[in-house]
This record gives sequence, C-alpha cells and structure tokens, in this order.
Amino acid sequence: MELKKIITNARKAAAGGVRSALEALAVHHREPYPHQTSGQRTLRNQLRARARQLGDVQEESGALSIDRLVQECAYEHWHRMLFARFLAENDLLIEPESGVPISLDECGDLAKAGNTDLWTLASRFAQQMLPQIFCPDDPLLQVELAPEHCARLEDLLASLEAAVFTADDALGWAYQFWQSENNEKVNKSEVKIGAEELPAVTQFFTDDYMVYFLLHNTLGAWWAGKKLAKRPELAARARTEEDLRRALELPGVSWNYLRFVRAGETWRPAAGSFKHWPERARDLRLLDPCMGSGHFLVAALPILAGLRMDEEGLPLREACDAVLKDNLFGLELDPRCSQIAAFSLALAAWKMGGFRSLPRLNLACSGLCVGSQREKWIRVLEKHGLSDLRFYLGLLYDLFIQAPVLGSLINPARFLGRDCLDETTFRKLFHVLEAALTIEDQDAPEEYEMGVAAQGMARAAHLLAGRYHLVVTNVPYLARGKHGQSLRRFCEENYPAAKSDLATVFLDRCLEFCAGSVGLVLPQNWFFLTSYRTFRERLLRNNTWHLIANIGYGGFKTPLNVAPVLIVMDGEMTGKAFSVFPGEQDVVAGRAISSLDVSDARSTAEKAVRIITIEIKQVRQSKLIENPESRISMEELRHGVLLESYASCVQGLRPADRGLLVRLFWEVDVPGRRWRYLHSTSRATQLFSGMQRAFDIITFDEKWRELGSAYKGHKQWGRWGVAMSQMGNLPATLYTGAVYDGNINVFDVRDEKHLPAVWAYCSSSEFIESVRKIDKKNVVTNATLVKVPFDLARWQKLAAEKCPNGLPKPYSDDPTQWIFHGHPKPCFYGSALEPPWPTPATLTSGRSHGISSDID
Repeated sequence: MELKKIITNARKAAAGGVRSALEALAVHHREPYPHQTSGQRTLRNQLRARARQLGDVQEESGALSIDRLVQECAYEHWHRMLFARFLAENDLLIEPESGVPISLDECGDLAKAGNTDLWTLASRFAQQMLPQIFCPDDPLLQVELAPEHCARLEDLLASLEAAVFTADDALGWAYQFWQSENNEKVNKSEVKIGAEELPAVTQFFTDDYMVYFLLHNTLGAWWAGKKLAKRPELAARARTEEDLRRALELPGVSWNYLRFVRAGETWRPAAGSFKHWPERARDLRLLDPCMGSGHFLVAALPILAGLRMDEEGLPLREACDAVLKDNLFGLELDPRCSQIAAFSLALAAWKMGGFRSLPRLNLACSGLCVGSQREKWIRVLEKHGLSDLRFYLGLLYDLFIQAPVLGSLINPARFLGRDCLDETTFRKLFHVLEAALTIEDQDAPEEYEMGVAAQGMARAAHLLAGRYHLVVTNVPYLARGKHGQSLRRFCEENYPAAKSDLATVFLDRCLEFCAGSVGLVLPQNWFFLTSYRTFRERLLRNNTWHLIANIGYGGFKTPLNVAPVLIVMDGEMTGKAFSVFPGEQDVVAGRAISSLDVSDARSTAEKAVRIITIEIKQVRQSKLIENPESRISMEELRHGVLLESYASCVQGLRPADRGLLVRLFWEVDVPGRRWRYLHSTSRATQLFSGMQRAFDIITFDEKWRELGSAYKGHKQWGRWGVAMSQMGNLPATLYTGAVYDGNINVFDVRDEKHLPAVWAYCSSSEFIESVRKIDKKNVVTNATLVKVPFDLARWQKLAAEKCPNGLPKPYSDDPTQWIFHGHPKPCFYGSALEPPWPTPATLTSGRSHGISSDID
C-alpha cells in the first residue's frame, strides 16, 4: 500500500509540474508569449504537434487542450527517474564515458561536479542506455520542470525502499498503481469505455503463479515431451511429479509448475507434448498481444534462454540475446505500458548477462493514434520519399484509425489479405520510414510526429500480421454493456459469437495469431453462460483443448470480482497429437483434457500451492460437447434426462423502486387489495422460509412501465413449486404460490405429482454439486438451474420414503414469517430440513393451500 500511495502522489506531482511548465511555454495558448526565445518557440511548436497527435483538440482561435499532453509528459519525466533508480539499485546504471556501472553516491558526486542534481544526471544516463524507450530528441523530455516540482518528485523517489527496485514484479505494480486513480474514476463514472478509458480499466497485474503455470505447461511441456521421448527412463523411474521436475531441470530453470499425469506405468506432461511445434527452440515464436508491463515476456526470457543453451551450447549472454532477437514478440494498446515492457525486458536481459547493447526488441504499440486527416498524413510522408508506397501508407492509416480502442484486435491479414504484407514490402517500408525520421527542419514538427507515428504503425502492423507458435497473455476483461460504440460495433461485426466480453473476443483474436497453441488467463463465465453457447460449441469442435485450471474468485492479488481460468488449447485440430484414454481407438472421441480446480482455495498463496499439488482429472472433449448447452465442466458429467424436461425455472419481479413497493408484512394490511404476501430469498435450505415481506401490487400495476419492470413469474402465482435463491449454496424452500421477487427463481413443475421428487432433488447437496459443475459464478441464472441431470424414478423413491403422505402445508415457528402458526409452543417437527421429513396429519400433495385465495 505504501508503493501505491507514493506512485499516486508522484503522478499528481508530475502532472502538476508539467502543466505549469507547459503553460509557461504557452503550449495551450493561441500564440507564443512575446518574451519567448526562438528556442522556446520551437519547442512550443513541437509540443503542440505532439498534443494534436495524441488527440488534444485545437480550437479555431488556436487555443489548445493539453490534458493528454500533460499526462504523457508527466509519465515520461517520472518514469525516466524511476528507471534510473531501477538501474542503479541493480548495479546497471552506466556512466557513458567510462562504460562502467556507478552507484547513486558516485552519480551524486558527478552531479555536483557538473553543477546539476543527482536525479537529473541519473536520468540522462538512463536515457542514453535506453534509446528505444527514451528518444534523444523527444520534445517531452526537453520540458524543464520548476525546481520545487523536481524536488517533490525526487523526494517521492527517494522515499521508496531499495527492496522495491530488486523485486521482479515491482515495475508491473508501479504501472498499475499509476493507473489506479484513473481506473477508480472511470468505474465510478459508469461511462461507456472508449479509447481514453480503455487502458485504465483493462490493465492489472497478473500474479506470478498464473504466468509460470502457463509457461511451464506450454514451453516446459514441449521440452519435457522431447526429453522424455529420448530418455524414457526418466519418466519410468520417477515416483512423483516433483521427482520428474527435478530430473528435467535446466541451469536457471526449475519447472515448479509443470504438471504430469500417469500414462500406464510412466508419466507424460498433463498438457501434452505439442509435437506440432517446431523441433528446435530457436525456431519458436512467442507472442504476448496484451503484454502490459511485460510480465509473460520477462518470465519466458530465462526459460527460452535455458532451452537454447541446452540445444545449441550457447553461453548465457548469447542465448539471452538470441531469444530477444528470434523468439519473443509483444504488442500493447497503451504506449506507456509498451515503454515499461521494453524496460522490463531490457532490465531482465542485463541482469542475466550484464550490460551491453541489446538487439532491437520485437515490441510495438498497437494503439498508436493517427491524429491527422488521411490525405494530409499521406501527403506529408510522400514529401520524404514515400510516393511509391502511397497505397501502403493509406492502408496503414485505415488500419490504425481506430487503433487507440482496438489495439491488438487489429488483424491486417483479415483486413488486407496476406498478399499485401510480404516481407519485401515491409522491409522497404521500414527503410523509407526510418529515413523520413531524419527530418531536421525545426519548422515542420507536425511532419516529424507523423513520421514517428507511421514508423510505429508499420512495426505494429508487421507483428499484428504475424503467426506465432505460442500466444500467451492475460486478456483484457470488459463486458459488452460497457463497450463504447466503436468497440461494440467492431466486436459485433468481426467476432459475433464472442462479442459479449472483450475477453472472449481476444480469445478469438489470439487463435487468429496462432500457428500452434494459446495459453491464456480468462474470466470463467463464458464456460457456462447461455450467450456463449455457439462460441463454446465452435471451440470444442474446431480446436484442441489441452489443459484447464479453474482458479476461482480471489485468484488475483488485485481486488477483482472475477473468477479466472487458465486454459491451453491449439489454434486448430492437430490429429494424433492429442492424448487419449487407454484402450480407446477413436482419437477424436477419446481426446483427453487435463483439468484441475482450485476455486475453493481462499487466498492467492493457497491457490499457488494447490495448483501444483491437486489431483488432475481427465475429461473427454467429446463429452463436453454433449453437456447441456456444451457447458465446460472440470469433470465429466452424468448425461441423461435434464430437470428442464419436468420443470421450468422463472425469475421473479425486479421492481426498480423496491423501497417504495416492499414492506415487512406486519407493517401493512395484508392480505388485501393493495398488499400481497411476497416470497423472497432464504438463508438456508428448509421447508418454508423467505416469507417476511409484503408487496404493493396496486402501485406496481400503475407504475410498472415507468419503473422499468414487468410481471415476471406471474403465471406461477397461485401454484406450488420450489423456490431457489440465486447465490452461494443455493438455499431452497417450498414455494406456496405468492408473489415472488427477483432474488429467487421458482421451479414450475409441469405435473404436480412430480413436485415431491423435484423438491427432494433441489434440496439435496447433489443438486448443488451438479449445478456448480456447470456454473461456478456466484449468482446462478434461472436457465442454468434446470440444465442438470434428473433421475425422476430415483428421486420419487427417495421422496416417498421420506414423506409418504406428501408435502406439508405451510407452517413456521418463526413469528416473522407470514405463515407463523400463531401458537406459543413450537411444532414438534421443527423447520430444519433433515431426514426423516415430518409427516403430520396435515400433509397434502395438492397445489392449493390455505393462503392461495389472497392472490386470486
């Protein structure tokens, strides 16, 4: 929490200092101040061009909004200082003349000798070390903050403990905290999410155990499969998974999260061996299309370096550089996040092999803003030798006009066709664009900004059009109801089956990237919601599923109301690469998915331990297709007649103004013309419960259109059924025909003689277990509750044994229930639902009862 507080204060301090500096330069003003020098005027023009490129609006008078420019510039200043301290604390801050690392104390001495301050000098050193991150001629970094603002930022930076800068996950958390205030602001505003809000609400840190579980059960499983094929004795003599993990260790790589399952007398990787991947590690291409702060890429770097050291005999430094050059690729919507990812990867590489010039990183921002009119953009670039590439410049513009909101969803192959994206054309385009960036005309800052954007777009388009053997990421989560207009329209037109959430849209997009497999962190709700039925069926029929890990709520250290699932699948069917159950001849029918479920673990620490110890179950992919609505379960379900064959399940009233329409029943005249008995949720499963309130039916009838509700469930009024609460352990109670609200779902049993059997089943733990196998969401929909197998004969027998005279009439010992029997002495049979069921002489199996007349 201390880190979050400091980062939040740094953002405010940096933004305040930058705004003052920009206003002093008249960047916002319609014209320069008379006293400004030629150098200040030049810088002002460059900054105004950058502001327009970022999307700040210029009025006809010349006045310019600089809100986006302020945030961008504040970020650059603070993070240059932050990166400098990261380098220094890791003994990697290099003094450029000597080429050797120096400490902060030594940097302080040099600063005094140069008549400057410590952090200014350290930041300059960091900037020289990171030319791919901090461009030497970037006008944002030429903005000079006032001394008091610099001092405030320096104090905040100095207040961070040294341990922060040696922690592997510190950079990721630093950026998440930088965005936290924006995130809270956007969520509270309830606005539709567009380009400006998207980064704040979709970026959060992925916990280490999720990252390593996916990497170990993809890269690690592939490597283990090859090793075990060459040395089967390793698997044969290993007594436990841990024995096998130790036997397969590489220098610097421990496969702590790699899972295995028994195959007869030996072991195999639980996720399979990915035999359709390239044979050698040097040929693997790994992409994180939503790389954030680079967590997956940084974690994959030592793994791939270890594999290449083993296969090619490379020393550590050369293996690390080879991985950066050949194996790792990343895309990110947010340019600031792209910068952090680049620094994280560079820092990790320097930690592994010492400081040196690194290969150009295969990272790009897929959310760059065009910030100009199409023809003007093309015309400016044509002036610098791009006339023969006019067609491609136009295509780039059309692709990236929505980039700030679409990011890695942009698919050049789908938009253009692969013929437009050959290597020769892109190399030529890159060469000419880089030449355009040598513009030295200080009177053409807008042209320079366009050149920068064009080069970035070309690089991003190249990566977006690529194919990769492993696509691994934590996708962004955003329900369709929060999508802005352009994002909603794009998802509907391009990913109609997945459109209900940005997460599932990204799953579809990742499969387009894929020339091998994906390993993704996703919310689990698409496993069972009806709106995803077509999407599930398509993936189960067309893609090979290898591994599912259900994490459940509380899986992230970040407080999120999301139940994540980790999934590994192939981009397309890959035939006999699938694992099969022993004795089965049909490869397709016998395809086995390894699954594990740690959703009942309460903390991230407990989940991280259990995910490597819990028993792995096997479920056939073909059986998942046979599930109701093809819902994804962690184990095979019993198939047969579903409960929906005997009963429907209907939700009750959801009045918009509950406070106006609902009272405790003893507060009003009930039953009467205006007030009706209301059935609501029960805290526990028992025969009769949830009967404390009354409902104003007259006011509702008069106002229901205005209040935005309707008579849901009214056809069930006056009929017996089973009332089921929607949350938690799904407590059930008998429903006696009253008005009921939307907090419960009522089973309308078609044949009244089946009601005892339905009650017996719905009030059992077996029913809850069956529901939770197909729906892990905290709130279960009424459509799900009837999608479970129901053995009528079995439950009729159990109901007859426990209640031979039928179900009891409504009664309660609780005076707060409107069915209270009115006697001071409790009934001898009580209200707890424990076998044997009560069978007093007043039992009845009919649908009518003593209070039904009040709702006729």
